[in-house]
Amino acid sequence: VKTDAVAAAAHAEAFQAAVKAVDMNKLGHDEHTVWMKVMNKLASDATGITKNKDIAKQRVAFASLSNALYELLKVSKLDGPIYYQHCPMFSEGKGAHWLSKENAVKNPFFGAQMISCGSTVETLN
Repeated sequence: VKTDAVAAAAHAEAFQAAVKAVDMNKLGHDEHTVWMKVMNKLASDATGITKNKDIAKQRVAFASLSNALYELLKVSKLDGPIYYQHCPMFSEGKGAHWLSKENAVKNPFFGAQMISCGSTVETLN
């Protein structure tokens, strides 16, 4: 996990395109219900990352985006496990979550400074 605001913005832009491309007709009932609840939040948080060049502000938007995406993934059919991970120190000790395809903790909130700080709190299948 690199501390790179430009790369974060580029990934968020690709995420925005994916959000816009979702075909709601292909979603199951539960997925559709949650999608309707979180789609605007996902889009606005992604915009918060793309429009901001300050990595600290990008991380705040990423934490919010991760929470909304978690809600959607909990009711979705997944191709493989997704790990819901927690950083206890982010936001002055309030903590934050992120999602990963890897069980190994690679904390995105502090970059290389604290890459292994955190834990897996749930595995979504």
